[in-house]
Amino acid sequence: MPLTDTACRNAKCPGDRAFRRVSDAGGLYLEVTRTGSKLWRWKYRYLGKEKRLALVFIACARHLVIPARYVSGYLCSQAKSGSHVAWHVWVEAWVENRWSSFDLARNAPIGEGHVRLAVGADHLDACPIRGVRVGGGAETMTIRAELLAPAPQ
Repeated sequence: MPLTDTACRNAKCPGDRAFRRVSDAGGLYLEVTRTGSKLWRWKYRYLGKEKRLALVFIACARHLVIPARYVSGYLCSQAKSGSHVAWHVWVEAWVENRWSSFDLARNAPIGEGHVRLAVGADHLDACPIRGVRVGGGAETMTIRAELLAPAPQ
């Protein structure tokens, strides 16, 4: 069922929950937080895992004539078990004469752990590895990312 303007405007989060999702049947949903913030999200599957992507952010920014772009790369973080490097995407918009970055999947600011690999208009433009394979046979691809601390000055 499509999301209506009235349903989106009236969407509220119950007090006992951190957020509420109001969705359509195609993966688009509105996430309403306890504080009243409303975030547009799009849910999809990639390599068998469910992902959330804020392409709606880019579309809305462009509709408002604000340049926006899609960024792909790695998110490096520290955990009790050691460092962790994972594939990650975020968006950027041209705000006040500079590109401002937004990590909508984590709802957190961009930090030193975000390592940019590719920038484009959408996920196909910002794909760091893309191509067509012709022929038979088995093959594998291994990717390794390592984040090194800068040398002291």
